[in-house]
Amino acid sequence: MRWSCRVAEAASGERRSLSDIMLAMDVVDTLRHRRVLVEKELNSDERQQKLLDRLREIYASQGIEVSDEVLQAGVDALREERFSYQPPTLTPAVRLARIYVRRDRWGKWALAAVAALLLVWFAYAWFVTGPAERRVESEVAALNSEIGATTERIQALEQEANRIAAQLGGYVDGVPQPYVKVADNRLADVQRELLQADGLIEKALRLNQEANLEADTFEARAAGVRDRLQAQLKVVAELDARLSGARSGLADIDSLKIFPAQFTQLAESARSSAREKQVAGMVDKLVADGMSALIGGQIREAEAALNELRSINTRLLQRYSLLVVARDGEQSGIWRVPERNPEARNYYLIVEAVASDGQVLTLSMTNEETGRLVETKKWGLRVNERVYQRVRADKLDDGIIQGRRVGEKRRGYLQPDYLIETSGAVITEW
Repeated sequence: MRWSCRVAEAASGERRSLSDIMLAMDVVDTLRHRRVLVEKELNSDERQQKLLDRLREIYASQGIEVSDEVLQAGVDALREERFSYQPPTLTPAVRLARIYVRRDRWGKWALAAVAALLLVWFAYAWFVTGPAERRVESEVAALNSEIGATTERIQALEQEANRIAAQLGGYVDGVPQPYVKVADNRLADVQRELLQADGLIEKALRLNQEANLEADTFEARAAGVRDRLQAQLKVVAELDARLSGARSGLADIDSLKIFPAQFTQLAESARSSAREKQVAGMVDKLVADGMSALIGGQIREAEAALNELRSINTRLLQRYSLLVVARDGEQSGIWRVPERNPEARNYYLIVEAVASDGQVLTLSMTNEETGRLVETKKWGLRVNERVYQRVRADKLDDGIIQGRRVGEKRRGYLQPDYLIETSGAVITEW
């Protein structure tokens, strides 16, 4: 019971103390609002009592009873500025706190500035540093790839040189006796090419370098690496040329082995197929020219004669009809003004060779305007104006050419039998 009374008294004392503090603060507030009175009365201790009396009257007129202790506490608090705001000292922490409190003022501008900086950085990275870095990476990859490819190319050429060298022993065996001397000369050429190739392989291998370029060191190393690579590529090109010469020499020896028999075989075939006397003379001349070219080591000339023999055999075996082209959208005839005689006209019918099964054949034709031999499925056959106009009128009549067949090629003959007047000259372009 006694403990409860004490607690009540303590609580009552706390309420009175809080009330007195609140009254003292109100007194200070009142004094602040009546600044003139304060300035007059607080300048002298003698007038302090009058100030207290005046404050008492003010509160009494409002129906508020304030003790002298509270009034004195309020006056003392005002003099000591106990209840007035005193700004803190401007320490770094205080400055940071004030900046944080005012973030609503500078935050938007700061965010905008950060966004602008990010945008500038992104644009610079994307449009300036990005392309430059990608370009360097691309160049690094390309140069490393070229270095690796060149190394592999050297290894392949070295293997080929070893392969050629391994098969040289007895390579001229099988060459007919009249052409052995030519074969021996070609074999000596091949050996010289291989000897030079060996030296070039060693030189190329000494120029080998690792394909280990990186973007970080590319600018510093690129020039030296490129120079070394270019020097190596020159050696590789020369090495390739030497091995190409060796391959060509071996091919010539192979030709010396097989061409004589092919000449004999094709000549016999042509003679047995021909129904024209002049074919035998053509064949004999081609065989003589080819054999003579072989003895003289002129392999290309011998090969050309052999190809002509093949062409004669093919033409002798062919059978076809020579027809004027009459398909929709295609020309059946043309005329040209020759360069040497601008006053004249050359007339041509556009023709094609059709086999008995309806297949359109591809034939070799020599263009009279260019002198070139052309493989073609249709060509212009030169005719006189009368023939040209007759075929033209035939087509204009009802869109159909009644007399399309202008020649017939029989087996055993080189040229077709023409059913119209023609010089046999042709063009392959119009």
